Amino acid sequence: MQHGQKHNRDKLLDKAYQQYLDSLDNLIDTAIDEFNELIDPRFDHQIQMSPEDAMISVLKEKAAWADYIANTYYNTMRQIWAEESDLDMPDMPEIPTVDYRRTVWKIAHGLNDTDYPGIKFTDVINDKAHGYTMADIWQRAINKTLPKTKPGYTQAQHNEDLESFIHEFLEQQARLSMRNRIEADPSKPRWARIPRGMKTCAFCYMLASRGFVYHDEEKAGGRMHDYHPHCDCQVIPSWGEQTIRGYDPEKMRENWDRAYSVAPGGYKQALAVLRRLYPDILKDGVRNSTMPQWEGQRVAPRKTDLARLSNFNLHMSGDKFTAQEKIRALVKWTDKGSSWINGALFGEKPSNEGIEKIISQIDEALADHTTSKAFTVDRLMDVRTFGASNIAELFHLTPGQTFTHAGFMATSLNSGGVEATPSQRVATRILVSPGEHAAFLENITRYPGEKEILLERGRTLKFVNLGKLPNGELLINLALVPREE
Repeated sequence: MQHGQKHNRDKLLDKAYQQYLDSLDNLIDTAIDEFNELIDPRFDHQIQMSPEDAMISVLKEKAAWADYIANTYYNTMRQIWAEESDLDMPDMPEIPTVDYRRTVWKIAHGLNDTDYPGIKFTDVINDKAHGYTMADIWQRAINKTLPKTKPGYTQAQHNEDLESFIHEFLEQQARLSMRNRIEADPSKPRWARIPRGMKTCAFCYMLASRGFVYHDEEKAGGRMHDYHPHCDCQVIPSWGEQTIRGYDPEKMRENWDRAYSVAPGGYKQALAVLRRLYPDILKDGVRNSTMPQWEGQRVAPRKTDLARLSNFNLHMSGDKFTAQEKIRALVKWTDKGSSWINGALFGEKPSNEGIEKIISQIDEALADHTTSKAFTVDRLMDVRTFGASNIAELFHLTPGQTFTHAGFMATSLNSGGVEATPSQRVATRILVSPGEHAAFLENITRYPGEKEILLERGRTLKFVNLGKLPNGELLINLALVPREE
């Protein structure tokens, strides 16, 4: 396929996707308007209904419209792929409309947490469910979706929560409709789970990072069809390489791989790390403070963290260098190479193509490793870093004052740091937060026992306070400022 043909196809697919989202949003808005009209006492209704009954009445009618919107979009995509990619698309079989009761069952998660977890949807609708009816399933679905009530919870707030359920229901109805068509399509398209909006949650981010790789639930491990309350992910099929505006699975996969590489266990632990590494792009992101209560005490890293920070056989998505190339660059750094590498970065020594390549290799080696817990490192630093010419001037530093260090920072787990080149130097203690890039070089260094942890170049340090080492010498306590600050 020529580039121009693919570009035109992607434009048509993107337009169809946006029209699908707009149609679904319009349906949701219409359903909410009709719900509010039914519960508005200013209107003369022949039958007075509770807000819950009014909502159910609206959803029973609108469910078929959500199915229709999904079906229209699916057929449009098939047509675009057939016409713009010269694919031979077999005819689609007739797909029945998704029973709205099936959608309620899905939102309620059936009867999994009852005394009868084995009861199926068909048991309920055929009155073979030990007394459970669809009215019970509706209530379970509502209870699972709406927030728990608190003192002062008003009827107006409850009605707003029911509006959220309307949104939830129609999104789920469309997803089930799309899923049914994908599974019944003889052309067997792959599909992706694509989040809507500027942010999504870590769980959906993890699943969306896979891209268009799924064929069915079995290959997806089952989790691809799990949708938490208020999930806005869409199930989108594809018959080949496709670009959707706002969806970058390669970048998402890179971020997920980084989180998984530093997690101590399985995917749940990796999700916790993901939330802390990327708080700005996730709805449930956790922004790690730099431990405001920290006043200079040593915080030791965990052994499992050190093991990950010293694993140099990693290969992350987007890496340009081999593991051996990066190891050689780090060994050169430890073998007195730091003076000419940092000398070039500080502009004090000449640089060349070879030095620039080593700097890039060290950059990549550090980017491959991410901290998961806060810890401290010590370093002897030149007083000039702080704009001082002697030790006495350091007593005039003010909390919050920041300083940029152009070069890589060789730090140590040893108290007070490691002896460096002769100059006016002062002991510093640096707080390293979760989500930073660093490497523990003890296993590859020319000088074992230094317990060196190498930090990224070009970073900013924030002054916290002054302290003392056990021998009484001055200690400057600093925090490594996260890049987003």
